[in-house]
Amino acid sequence: MLEELTSLTNILIIISIILNITIIVMISKGKSAGSQNTGVPTEKVNTTFTQKSGIEVGVVFCRNCGQQYESTSKACPNCKTARGA
Repeated sequence: MLEELTSLTNILIIISIILNITIIVMISKGKSAGSQNTGVPTEKVNTTFTQKSGIEVGVVFCRNCGQQYESTSKACPNCKTARGA
């Protein structure tokens, strides 16, 4: 009985070693065939949207009085509270 378990264990160990070597070879081939990663991130360019030059006008609300005004204004026209204050 002990001899059967020992031989089965040896077979499983050999199969595990063969699989590990196969995986290591496949990974090394994949790295050499693929692009070389230097670890430095590359700059990604947004090609789906065109960027508009200038200021886009929107609507914001005053945090103090709740008045609605254009986003190009530096302060609320109603209570004169500065934006972002």
